[in-house]
Amino acid sequence: MRQAVLNLFSNAVKYTEDGHVAVQPTGGFPAASGTDKSRMQRRNPIIAAAIAFAILGTAAFGLRTYLDRPAPPPEGPWNVILLLADTLRADRMSVYGYDRATTPALEARSNGATVFERARSQTACTPTSVASLLTSRYPAELLSWSSKSFAIPESMQTLPEALQAAGLRTIAVSASEIVRKTPSNINRTGGFGRGFDVFDDESCTRQNARCLHQRAMKHLKETTGPFFLYLHYMDVHHPYLPPRHHTRKFTAGDDKGLPVWLRSGDPDPIIRLHRGRPPGQRDVSLDQLPFLSDRYDEEILYLDGEIERLLRSLDGRGLLRKSIVILASDHGEMFLEQDELNHCLGVWDTVTRTPLMVWIPGLTGGRRVDIAVENLDVMPTVLDYAGLPTDALEGESLRPLLEGTSNDPRLAFSSQGVRRSVDDGRFKLIFDLQNGASRLYDLHADPFERSDASSTHPDENRRLQDGLHAWMAGHGETTGDADAIERSRSVEKRLQSLGYLQ
Repeated sequence: MRQAVLNLFSNAVKYTEDGHVAVQPTGGFPAASGTDKSRMQRRNPIIAAAIAFAILGTAAFGLRTYLDRPAPPPEGPWNVILLLADTLRADRMSVYGYDRATTPALEARSNGATVFERARSQTACTPTSVASLLTSRYPAELLSWSSKSFAIPESMQTLPEALQAAGLRTIAVSASEIVRKTPSNINRTGGFGRGFDVFDDESCTRQNARCLHQRAMKHLKETTGPFFLYLHYMDVHHPYLPPRHHTRKFTAGDDKGLPVWLRSGDPDPIIRLHRGRPPGQRDVSLDQLPFLSDRYDEEILYLDGEIERLLRSLDGRGLLRKSIVILASDHGEMFLEQDELNHCLGVWDTVTRTPLMVWIPGLTGGRRVDIAVENLDVMPTVLDYAGLPTDALEGESLRPLLEGTSNDPRLAFSSQGVRRSVDDGRFKLIFDLQNGASRLYDLHADPFERSDASSTHPDENRRLQDGLHAWMAGHGETTGDADAIERSRSVEKRLQSLGYLQ
């Protein structure tokens, strides 16, 4: 950047060591003799000051213009960095308007990003949600597979496979027991490693973000060309227990008097109590839920700081200026907003409205897009910028929205169990595949989806009904479809058998 500014102003502007601007002789005029200097000193000092201020003003204007202008896109292939924060819901992030400062670093970084206000995950559960994101396929095509195995079907090309074929070195570091190459107690088959040159799923299982970043930087040091880096964080997922070195802001009080299970951030006793089952612990009450909710916010704050550390490290190596960076999540978390806890249940906004922030080299940031988009739009977006085909994918490239060349409305769809949803960024319809019941919600007026707006907004209700049924028909689903209902239930049974779903 310094050299570019110097080129703009010849030699009139130099930088001091602390980064400030210093005015220097331009070199375009001969040096003044001693007599000339004495004569100049006797002249009106106002003239000299005016000249100095004019030069400084011109330099400052030019510098400001340079900094406001996006950096030109790099030559050659771009790197792609996909940061997936498991269980992170958008409305608990201050960058999305939450009243607690849970994401101050991302707020600062949003000036260079495009923030999608109405992004939607395709399911409320990790296995199908991540598979959908990495293949750009809707869950309906994954249900028969996920009732038997969490592995991505061989018939579906994945994002890392496409980028690997294009010459990028593909690297993954995952803390998840689900999203992994090798088997775990929960994912008995692995199966997420296709297309990755490196899939590090042992070093940081259930560890915090700092572990992932250390491993990622190690793998990047061994990488010389363009790369795709996928990081799967588990920090925000329960148990809600930020690292000891994290300075707590929302749960700063002494918790030594709390039950051990609560102190360790385990929500399972409260979940069992709420669902009418023996909690398995003493001293369990729903009144303890706010403490866990505060801990959830604490985890978000910790992850925000660690992502900032990672981005600074990458910037220090000169990688950010030639990298597409995407922050996403597979689903959110419920804290009784709809009388439910945890996730993998329902298609409420608390579990399917997720963050999506995108940084593109050379693209002006600070934009917010309130058009409905989907996680499965990530793959076609990346392939679009890589100059690779996207025709076989179900998602749409976000490039027109990122570059402001189109604001055409879109519909976003989600599935979980027997429920299906469609939304247009403001209105959302939830449909029960089993009995055909539906409810419409005005998300602007009713963000927690508590009041049916079907009668007050009949046109929107009809429009979304038509859109949802057309989408379902395209995937072979109809109301009361016994096969589709059985596939949905078999996935939930599998999750229950593995202890993943209470």
